[in-house]
Amino acid sequence: MNPASAMRPRPSTPVRTLPLGATLLLVPALLLGAACDRAPDAPTAPADEAAPASPDESSAPGAATSAEESAAEPEPEAEPEPEPEPPRFNAAGSHEPLNEATRALVWGTPEDDRPEVLQASREDLEGRHYLYSDEENLALFHEHLDGLGGAYMGVGTDQLYLFAGWMRPELAFATDYDAWVRELHFIYLAFFERAETIEAFIDLWHARNYRENRDWLREHFADHAERQLLLTVFERAHHLVHRRMGRIQRMGRAHGVPTFVSDPEQYAFVRNLVLAGRIRPTLSNLLDDTSLVALSAMLREAGVPLRAFYISNAEEYWAYPEQFRINMAALPFDERGVLLRTSASKPRNGDYRYNLQTAASFQAWVAHENTRRHLDFYDRPHVRDEDHIPFSITDHLPGD
Repeated sequence: MNPASAMRPRPSTPVRTLPLGATLLLVPALLLGAACDRAPDAPTAPADEAAPASPDESSAPGAATSAEESAAEPEPEAEPEPEPEPPRFNAAGSHEPLNEATRALVWGTPEDDRPEVLQASREDLEGRHYLYSDEENLALFHEHLDGLGGAYMGVGTDQLYLFAGWMRPELAFATDYDAWVRELHFIYLAFFERAETIEAFIDLWHARNYRENRDWLREHFADHAERQLLLTVFERAHHLVHRRMGRIQRMGRAHGVPTFVSDPEQYAFVRNLVLAGRIRPTLSNLLDDTSLVALSAMLREAGVPLRAFYISNAEEYWAYPEQFRINMAALPFDERGVLLRTSASKPRNGDYRYNLQTAASFQAWVAHENTRRHLDFYDRPHVRDEDHIPFSITDHLPGD
């Protein structure tokens, strides 16, 4: 193409003028055509519905969303179910370490005051501290305690650990009114914690190790309120406990029954109860109005039934006073609960009579208006000779 010809002006096109009326008709037509070009397939909204929002308008807060856009959006994911809250107390049905709330509950109940006089079945025995058991046939209770579970309460010292090995309780309480006994239990707990094996545990009580272990206890219980009494108790009791461990071993062999100082599994179980904070020494008087009632209320709150209450031969010391009845009625036994008692018969057999009473029978008799003492319902067996160790079960109710 010639560049010059490209620059040559073209003839102008004639302009056609429309009449005014035609112009007014053409404008709406052009607008309608433009609208059709923008959305040829859009449905016509009914007159009483709002027109769909434009893309720009739909992004504004509060703008309506079209049905197509709503259908295209994914359903919101359902929120996961909240994890159930753990129970506040973990005492029931478990042997794991107590959680903070449970430990505060179990170890926080009030105790009784020290008695002015330590009573006994005879006046010449008053004031005596019973730092080991002289009941030589406690294995007679074994088959009735084996795997019983629940909670244990009882007077005395080594009996608690023997029964705990058999029962496998969730909680165990030493409930004696002698402060010497309570301090001895604290020594037991410390030695269980320290000794991983039966042999090591027994050796801690041996006389040859007294000074070393006394010094260890002095340091271990540096902040203990009754440290001096505890050290005095250890001085008086260490060799007695060592000898008692040997007698428990012999009793177990004689009856064919495992014990916490002869069976490693039982020792490990009792030790783990200690480490879990599930064995607590208390100052508890059967005739006082504080500790046993508080412990009973605590067990109910923790959801742990009392399965065994060991009273030894304490019932021989007195007729039933009113507070004793109140304390025994408060004990939270369930239908499997039992009371364990002994009755002295040393002149005849050098030992005791052994009796197991169902909790239902015991609490019914204690509450009965005509009951004055245990011999009103406990038929104490006759000891025939020095080799006869009576064992009996009491389960009858008043009126039977």
